[in-house]
Amino acid sequence: DNQPYLNTDLSLKTLAEQIKVSPHHPSQVLNSKLEKTYYEWIATYRIEAAKSLLQSKEHHHYKLEEIGRLSGFNSRSAFYKAFKKMENCTPAEFRAKTA
Repeated sequence: DNQPYLNTDLSLKTLAEQIKVSPHHPSQVLNSKLEKTYYEWIATYRIEAAKSLLQSKEHHHYKLEEIGRLSGFNSRSAFYKAFKKMENCTPAEFRAKTA
């Protein structure tokens, strides 16, 4: 509910501290059960947040870099790279398709 993935400074260590486990444990679970790295797993949530913002009428005037930051990405390049990898289009192309 508190959406920690929106924090641009979230790391595996800080997440593990929040849920009171060793950083090794969530990493191992993600790798073995979901076959994803921590970064791929967090990016999934962040891209969903970005897609929601890109489709929102309230945020239609926001620059793409701001959408990425609000979604938890700490750089434009990380946002674009993750978005393209997961959605097979750029954030701008996604916004245009859903407008």
